[in-house]
Amino acid sequence: MQTSSANFLFSGLSDEQVRRVERLQHRAMYRAGQAVYAQGDLGEHFYIIDDGTIEFVVRDAGALSYTAQTMTSGECFGMAALLDDVVRMASAVAIQETMIRSLSRESFARLCQDDPQMGYTMMRNLAISLSSMLLQRSYQPSVA
Repeated sequence: MQTSSANFLFSGLSDEQVRRVERLQHRAMYRAGQAVYAQGDLGEHFYIIDDGTIEFVVRDAGALSYTAQTMTSGECFGMAALLDDVVRMASAVAIQETMIRSLSRESFARLCQDDPQMGYTMMRNLAISLSSMLLQRSYQPSVA
């Protein structure tokens, strides 16, 4: 799971470029308890929480479940799915009525091909965000 302000992806884009991205996003409302996706699913979308709360639930090999993280309005998740086939490491479940926008990997790739400068800017933003998350994880103490 990747967390960050959703605005990071659009940093450095013109208003018109942001509108182009927004036109390709899909909006969906999830009821409390409804899954956005399940652990083990193949990731194909990046998500932005417009309103509501998402809980990330991990089920271990022994079928025990725990909440790994909770995210709220303005946060985003699923960045890696814009770049490659990734398997979801947790289930994303709405814990209240939640409005989400999503952008598919296919739409993201089309944007990058149609406007290489925009594609470069968005790819750079993704790289910076993913790099930052990796650095944060490498400095967190491990739990034994």
